[in-house]
Amino acid sequence: EFFLLGVFLLDSGVTFNLAYYDQNDDVVCNRVAIAKRYLRKMFWVDLVGIFPFYYIALSAAGAFGQDTNLTQYLGLLRLFKLVRVYRVKQLLDMTNSNTAISLMTLTLLRNLAVAIIWTHTAACVMYFIARQYDFDEDNTWLGSKVYDLNGFERYCTALYWSVVTFTTVGYGDFSPANSAEQIWGMIYMLINMVVAAWIIGSITLLIVKNDEKTGLYRDALETLAEYASIHNFDKPFYKRLKNQLKLDFTNREVSDEQVLQYLPNSMRRKVLRRLYLPSLNKTNLMKGIRQQFIDEFLTTCSVEIFTPGQEILQRGSTASDLYLLVGGTIEVGAAL
Repeated sequence: EFFLLGVFLLDSGVTFNLAYYDQNDDVVCNRVAIAKRYLRKMFWVDLVGIFPFYYIALSAAGAFGQDTNLTQYLGLLRLFKLVRVYRVKQLLDMTNSNTAISLMTLTLLRNLAVAIIWTHTAACVMYFIARQYDFDEDNTWLGSKVYDLNGFERYCTALYWSVVTFTTVGYGDFSPANSAEQIWGMIYMLINMVVAAWIIGSITLLIVKNDEKTGLYRDALETLAEYASIHNFDKPFYKRLKNQLKLDFTNREVSDEQVLQYLPNSMRRKVLRRLYLPSLNKTNLMKGIRQQFIDEFLTTCSVEIFTPGQEILQRGSTASDLYLLVGGTIEVGAAL
């Protein structure tokens, strides 16, 4: 406990010197501004989590070193440390925007942490209730089964009951024996329905999302196969269509429109200018053209990706589109 207190104090001291981003997305390194910001917001929450309410209460009651009902209830004052749980939310917000971790991995780890914390909390409550009855054999759920066990073994037994109940296995070897345990057991099982539904739903949503993408691709392939069969496409031509379809599905999520649709027009122009302006400036067509026209021109352009060997234009045909080669190579063949 004193180790955690030292960690909390160190964390608070670091926060007084931790730079932050202001409203203009600029880094603020001024220590006075950092301290004022911390004192205005979360310092008082951290102070509640650090302040030794438990030891002050023990000192006031003269109960140091005693194990009585009073000291057990005073121990609940240590729950004030849980106000620092907001740090966990900050950590989750950071990891949610970190694409180095897959969303599936992040979701599984987050759900596992929630399950562990929730079952641990339920086990502690049930153990606390049994302790108030002095682990009486007739009046508590644990009774004489754990009377000769040490504190850690008793906690493991309580955690075992909590996990078995949370996973709806319910072996029945432990069950509430008094009204307090029965009330907490009902509350625990009702909340379990919400927690379990949230865990299963979040995982299901990711799986369905991946299956939906695969399903769309397979539906498109089946439609293409049926279309090719109806019109008697030869195998080489059908294969080229399949390759083009696969290329489109593979690159759809990283296309310009998928990213630029979330940006305002001014930012869209800046992005398009950075991506394609160097290529435009190399063409004779755009030499001497005003920047405003080029910006408007870029906003009307779209990116097309072709598979190797794909014929884009035929010599002598009337073209309705203007193509600008940005990446790759193109071969100009002789007219037949």
